[in-house]
Amino acid sequence: MRTFAPERWILDAYDRIWMACGDRLVILGKDGKPESTHALPALVEDMATGKDGILLLYRTIKPYLEKRDLRTGAVIWSFGDRNQAKDALAQPLLVPLNHMALGLDGTVYIAEGASLAFTTLDPAKGPREAGQTFFTCREAIPARAALGRVGRGPMLSWPGKDIIFSVFTPNQVKACGAPESQGLLLARFDLTRGTLEWITTPLAEGHRLVGLLDTEAIFLAPNGGLAFAPIH
Repeated sequence: MRTFAPERWILDAYDRIWMACGDRLVILGKDGKPESTHALPALVEDMATGKDGILLLYRTIKPYLEKRDLRTGAVIWSFGDRNQAKDALAQPLLVPLNHMALGLDGTVYIAEGASLAFTTLDPAKGPREAGQTFFTCREAIPARAALGRVGRGPMLSWPGKDIIFSVFTPNQVKACGAPESQGLLLARFDLTRGTLEWITTPLAEGHRLVGLLDTEAIFLAPNGGLAFAPIH
């Protein structure tokens, strides 16, 4: 019996499971049996379910993203330079540099490297009408972050709200208008207002942002278990 060890997985609109297992994409049906398997160009960093497809952002130096057909798993469109994927697969990056999240209308927001602006993609048109979304913090455009050895932390959409949260260490965002903090900082990107707000937490480096509730962010603790930080 063949087994799979997914690094990432997500449910689609038909209750099928899409699993990123190394350089393979495995789609499981409702019965738990594999429906199809597809080769991937690199390791997957983020996955998201769009209105009519699955979005895969790969762990590459510059963002490379694919939208795949819900029925067949085939690539509908892609954004970025696919040629870098071969090198990224042969020598995987130790830390993530780019992340992706979706807005309420399905718009794809990509955070690239140290930038606190987002690249925006229409979910249907893809790279044909790529744009940029900038944010102000205290009425000024913030400087770029200093990612350093830990790379860029996870980025998640707040369910039911046009707000995206991302996480940084205090040293990464000293020049970005962030307040002094003994713990991790949450960046609150308001997509409607175009503003960035910083929220301090008491959580030490090593906690990983994994979910968002109505009033709390959920973190996976370094030694297991969950930790929570208030959000608004």
